[in-house]
Amino acid sequence: MISYLKIKKHLKKIFDRDLYGDPEISEKQINSLALRLVQITSTFIENQSPALRRRIDRYKQNINHEPDNVTSSKEQWITVYGDSFQRPGQAPLKTLKYFLDKYLGSSITGVYILPCFETPEDPQKNDGGFAITNHEIINPDLGTWDDIRAIAEDRLLMLDFVLNHISTEGYWFKEWLNGNPDYENFFIEIEDEHDPRLALITRPRTTPLTYEHTRANGEKIKLIHTFGPYQVDLNLRNPAVFLKLFDILFLYIKNGASKIRLDAIGYSIKILGTCCMNLPQVHEFIRLLRTILEISAPHVRLVAEVVAGKDKVEEYFGDSKNPAVHEAYMFSPCYLMAKSLVIGNAAELKTFINANKSNSRYLGTAQIHDGIQTLPGFGFNDKKTDFSNLAIMACKTVENGGKINFKSYNCDEILDDKQGITKEFIKELNKTGQQKCFKIIGENNVQRIHIPYELNTTLMNLFFENNTQNRNIEQLKFRSMHAFLFSMRNIPMIYYNSLLGRRNNEQRYQMTNLNRDINRGRNDLESLEEALVSSESSERKMLDWFKTLLEIRGKEAVFHPLAEEEPIEIENEHVTGIVRISLNQKEKLISLINVSGDVQTIETSLPGFSNKVKELFATTPAKDIINFMKPKNENQDTNIINVTMEPYRCVWLKEEKLWN
Repeated sequence: MISYLKIKKHLKKIFDRDLYGDPEISEKQINSLALRLVQITSTFIENQSPALRRRIDRYKQNINHEPDNVTSSKEQWITVYGDSFQRPGQAPLKTLKYFLDKYLGSSITGVYILPCFETPEDPQKNDGGFAITNHEIINPDLGTWDDIRAIAEDRLLMLDFVLNHISTEGYWFKEWLNGNPDYENFFIEIEDEHDPRLALITRPRTTPLTYEHTRANGEKIKLIHTFGPYQVDLNLRNPAVFLKLFDILFLYIKNGASKIRLDAIGYSIKILGTCCMNLPQVHEFIRLLRTILEISAPHVRLVAEVVAGKDKVEEYFGDSKNPAVHEAYMFSPCYLMAKSLVIGNAAELKTFINANKSNSRYLGTAQIHDGIQTLPGFGFNDKKTDFSNLAIMACKTVENGGKINFKSYNCDEILDDKQGITKEFIKELNKTGQQKCFKIIGENNVQRIHIPYELNTTLMNLFFENNTQNRNIEQLKFRSMHAFLFSMRNIPMIYYNSLLGRRNNEQRYQMTNLNRDINRGRNDLESLEEALVSSESSERKMLDWFKTLLEIRGKEAVFHPLAEEEPIEIENEHVTGIVRISLNQKEKLISLINVSGDVQTIETSLPGFSNKVKELFATTPAKDIINFMKPKNENQDTNIINVTMEPYRCVWLKEEKLWN
């Protein structure tokens, strides 16, 4: 039964006058909006296709009143663009399905397709597909909804719900420019660009916050553009925008989406006088989404994309009484692992592991389409160390052919005299390499600081060492980072270019001059298949390694996304590890990583190893199930096992009697 009162309760919190501090929609408007949402939901339920009904029925049969029972260690994903794989004369989405079926098979159970909707052709204006002109139309250069549904028949499918902004070339915006009354108040108008409240708004980019537009009647109006000149922010405080967005949500579900990625969700509701980021109203909006989906499409999971630290991301799950998203990206370990392997020290990674006590369900990815997000890795050490290491990472990125994107902050948000984060300290960090890692500038009479928030590079380039004779060092780091990340409590997400061990695509960057495109090279399928025929090609070797790793991982009950994870306290600063314990407590596995270039030896008798770890070695030996090796035992005491860690190596140790 659709609860009108529950929906209305959510809406009242979203449009709370006391929280906003300025006039909002009336009680009558809230009642009307709640009624319309009930009608939209009822229509969706009544018109569900047989395929969608079967999907929902399967979901209900697989849960014992516990939604988490529908997943397992076999849930493993690939992240792709609609045209990641191309061949002449075929729609790229069809080519994608061919590649998935032929080369990945059952090792990949889910596909996240980055925005594949209608967007401007100009790469300067489409933001890699996130500047959408029409949410309801698949980009004809990629294929059709039929192609999307075909992919969803065999695998889980995640689509992007881009609800913070649309393209300035989109239909909604053009109608607003032309004065169509149906589109009034669709965007966030600013009367005074010098309003001091604007300085408080969190800025993910360094472009201006507002841009001026001229309407058909000659009126000039400034609007908020959080993500640059070609993407204008939607006004979610307008009921008409609400209704449009719910139409889009149900369209995606009708066409096979079983996960909805809430893109840039933290920015989606603006309240002047606040930071306009992660506001209470955003969380309430997500709760509204979940309430409606639990009624209409309980198999669909909401995924939060929040580029923030662990504590802030955790807020997006809500609590047992007020649940919000089902899953969220966790970007912290991505940066922390990459940094550990660059500097050869795992201190901050250990701190994160020790703090990672949550039972929430996270998506884990070693790198994404944008590169490596840096700021979620802050806060696991003192601020000076965080900034110093960021300078090292930024310089390493540029030195190895990568790029950097910056995020703009008010200086007051960053500078901290008590911890030594002064302008002088920032200037000193800029001397650590040829690239200026930080920029302090004046803007509208306010000083702001630009900080590297995105390392635009592939991991293979980042890990390259020019001063070593070991030409495979970047591959060792690359593989170990993925193996250790996928042993943690999360659902693995593999970026398509990582799957093939790709390096920076300088040619694509030169074509567009967009930093992110250096990590977004496309694959000509004919050339790729020629490479995959040879067992000696780098693409074939990397693809085979990933498939083997995923096959092994998918069989292990300890890798259920909610199976227990216990940190191992190892005094050695170069090695860190975890124990994974299956939900039934019958199986255990140790994952260790050596982030240094030297051999490290770890003994299980060390104080940092708990009884759970010692028990693993007490009766039968353990084997490394991904490197197919047995740890050496040079001691008479069976409780003391020497685990020899080769440079940049990850091992998964499991009792031999349980080894598959």
